[in-house]
Amino acid sequence: KRLIPLRSDDKRIKDIALILGALFGDGCINRNLNNLSFTSSEREIVERFAEIIKRVFGEIPYEIKENTDAKGKSYLFRTWDRSVIRFFVALGAPVGKKTECRFEFPAWVLIKPSLFLAFVDGLFSSDGCIPKWSYSKRFSGSFEIAQVTHDLENKFEFFRTISNFLNKFGLKSRIRIENFKDGLKIRLMFENSFENCVRFLSLIPITLSNNKRSKFLNELRLAGDFELNTLEFIVSEEDVNVTYNVTTETGNLLTNGLLVKNSGGLETPAHERVEAGAIHRAHKGVLYIDEINTLTIESQQKLLTAMQEKMFPITGQSERSSGAMVRTEPVPCDFILVAAGNLDALMGMHPALRSRIEGYGYEIYMNDTMPDTPENRRKLVRFVAQEVVRDGKIPHFSREAVAEIIREARRRAGRRGHLTLRLRELGGLIRTAGDIAKGENSDVVRLEHVLEAKKIAKTVEEQYADEYIERRKDYKLFRTEGAEVGRVNGLAVIGNSAGIVLPIIADVTPAMSKEEGKVIATGRLQEIAREAVMNVSAIIKKFTGRDISNYDIHIQFVGTYEGVEGDSASISVATAVISALEEIPVNQSVAMTGSLSVRGDVLPVGGVTQKIESAIQAGIKKVIIPRDNLDDVLLDPRSKDSIEIVPVSRIEEVLEHALVDCDRKVELIRKFRNFNFAHHLKKLS
Repeated sequence: KRLIPLRSDDKRIKDIALILGALFGDGCINRNLNNLSFTSSEREIVERFAEIIKRVFGEIPYEIKENTDAKGKSYLFRTWDRSVIRFFVALGAPVGKKTECRFEFPAWVLIKPSLFLAFVDGLFSSDGCIPKWSYSKRFSGSFEIAQVTHDLENKFEFFRTISNFLNKFGLKSRIRIENFKDGLKIRLMFENSFENCVRFLSLIPITLSNNKRSKFLNELRLAGDFELNTLEFIVSEEDVNVTYNVTTETGNLLTNGLLVKNSGGLETPAHERVEAGAIHRAHKGVLYIDEINTLTIESQQKLLTAMQEKMFPITGQSERSSGAMVRTEPVPCDFILVAAGNLDALMGMHPALRSRIEGYGYEIYMNDTMPDTPENRRKLVRFVAQEVVRDGKIPHFSREAVAEIIREARRRAGRRGHLTLRLRELGGLIRTAGDIAKGENSDVVRLEHVLEAKKIAKTVEEQYADEYIERRKDYKLFRTEGAEVGRVNGLAVIGNSAGIVLPIIADVTPAMSKEEGKVIATGRLQEIAREAVMNVSAIIKKFTGRDISNYDIHIQFVGTYEGVEGDSASISVATAVISALEEIPVNQSVAMTGSLSVRGDVLPVGGVTQKIESAIQAGIKKVIIPRDNLDDVLLDPRSKDSIEIVPVSRIEEVLEHALVDCDRKVELIRKFRNFNFAHHLKKLS
């Protein structure tokens, strides 16, 4: 009964923190959990330790005797009361031999400054050394807590945590490690300046040893005119009322509203230990979840419950264990949720969770481009400098090299008057250019280094596009010379940054059905691409005046094993089909891209720069693009003279540049223009 309930406002809690600190000093709980012991060279410290234990637990069985196993004279306190032993094991006391057992800093002592100071008080009282004042007007000797260990990493983290928090109280300390016999000695050393010593004694009264405290005060008095009342130091305490349920039934230990450890009863298996999850660690803070759609629907439902109730039990088991499920009482988890993901994340989100976000929060679409303004260009210049400093090994960039990075940002934006915000990819280009410059022992990164880096720092899609073009060149899947009926070099984009040449072949055959002809398109076309093909058939019927109900139109997208999506091949399909119907050859040194309206207008598409670059790489001499995309083209200065770019607004302009000159071509274009002129007259009337 005396174990529960334990609250942060319990009068015993400071004594408990002090005892726990002493156990980390010269205390021990044996591995079988049969006894708890504490030793000291001063009998007064052991007796004081026993008094505080009795003050917390009442009368318990224990003994104090001379420690005959020690090399020098020392005294031993020992109790075999199971409730006391379980209590301190649950609170995080070390179990096993002092030089070998695991030291884990008990986070619960941080809920109040007074508890942390009491913990350090117990540790220093049992295991600390005080300095001496010398007549050279300074303190000398050891002012430290020192322990021998065989597990340096374990104890180093323990003492580093203490040192960090002591520094927050203005107590200057550092850690030193030395070889000691067959192990290592780790020393938490306090600065022995007069001010630091005064501050130490004002915060840490060395409760267990009046003798040690008196000696320290005497040394301070020797240091000058010293009055006891100068040791007044105000420690602010936050009033946090938290219930600690340290029981053998549930074994839950709540610290500041967060469950941090569960040791359970003696019969509890080792895997049944509970650790706070992300939602509980984010209590009164911010919980950030990236790729929100990767959470299962069940996890999203639990997240929704936690957001609504602001409390949720900690459940689950170790990832490395097949042990039993552990479930706690509901634990506070009041947090602000920030969730991120791509657009496809909306498809995988629980409708109720998204409804809560829409109702009580904000949905923000993040821009992937920014306006191309002098201010934003200066920000990119700063970004280049920051990447160089962050890397720490590459040289800085010349003015021309930075200008090329900005030009690449414009190119990757894919929109006129914009700069890309895909800064991670730009950062990769910057580091690659820096590595090239460093390899040449150059003091700065020059323009040629950036241009060379653009060839090396390619995405998987760009590398695949290069391989795609080379492979199709070898097998002549697309042609760059001559003329052929019904064959057109279309252009497409893979991913966000790579263009490819997409051969399209069309043929016209007598209809298989007596009722009507069909448009048959192959090449794993997706929904938008299929609809674009159907629109093209309507344009052909409208502009050529041909009755195509007696024909089947076959359209093949060559080599599209990955499928085709989008309508940017519309003018390519229309040109191929018209060429097949009218038997007019298409110039194979021409490639094209653009969408097409049912009235014959050529509409803008995306990725124009990447498509033109792929055409240049393939050996194409002329490329046809929508007129509205002309300002989106950003080619390397060395590539501009390699290809002729023809902007168009109408389908007849496409045919004029793509079809080989002949009488049938002249007649066909005349038909298109007459139809377009008649359509405009009809609109005016």
